[in-house]
Amino acid sequence: MIRSLRAFRRLPRAERRATVRAALTVSRVECALRRRPLPLVVEGLGFRLGDGPEGSETGERPHLDEAERRRVRATRRVLGLSGRPQCLRTSLVLGHLLRDRAPILRIGVAPGADGVRAHAWLEIDGHVLDASRADTSGFRLLTHAASGG
Repeated sequence: MIRSLRAFRRLPRAERRATVRAALTVSRVECALRRRPLPLVVEGLGFRLGDGPEGSETGERPHLDEAERRRVRATRRVLGLSGRPQCLRTSLVLGHLLRDRAPILRIGVAPGADGVRAHAWLEIDGHVLDASRADTSGFRLLTHAASGG
């Protein structure tokens, strides 16, 4: 913990502010996930859950300006402290922090050696936000039905 605090203090001011903002958004996401269904969480965070056709499979990343890249780094910095896979939480936090870019949350499943694997990712401008971290081509997209009554 002390090492993390020292590393935080060494960050440039803009990185520290982005990290605090990401940490606050992580708290908001955690609370929302415990109280509401995922589609309502996504809607409340200001972006949308995709259930239509997937975007580009070219492996290209969307262009992000420096402030947007700072938000991505800050989110990974905060969520990296847990040491657990965080694809859904990362996607939710980044979806909120990058909501001006109209991101789409995708959730997919694929068969794995130990059963079914699940993965969540964001698409911006039809491109996977971080294509280098996970190959999404093996995942079949989940869709959600609107609740009617």
